[in-house]
Amino acid sequence: MMIGNGCTDWNVDTNPALPETLFNFNIIPKRLLDAMNDNDCKFYGDPTFPHQRNSATCLKTWAEIQGLMSKLNIYDLYRHNYGIDALERSK
Repeated sequence: MMIGNGCTDWNVDTNPALPETLFNFNIIPKRLLDAMNDNDCKFYGDPTFPHQRNSATCLKTWAEIQGLMSKLNIYDLYRHNYGIDALERSK
């Protein structure tokens, strides 16, 4: 048995698919998804993957998306994330 990261293609998996996934879960508004698509914004979860240069619009849009999803468990969007809530209460 092997267990590992399910990422098979950096162009499809992880962050490139994240905006559409978040939109489909009603986590981000359509304007953010449209901004990502209209400006050809690409962000990757692997620091060794060759990143493209993103415009200021892409960076601003990505920061807003990150803010909206900051308290979510992106590996299980259906489940309440008890760990983050506990950290917030301890501050």
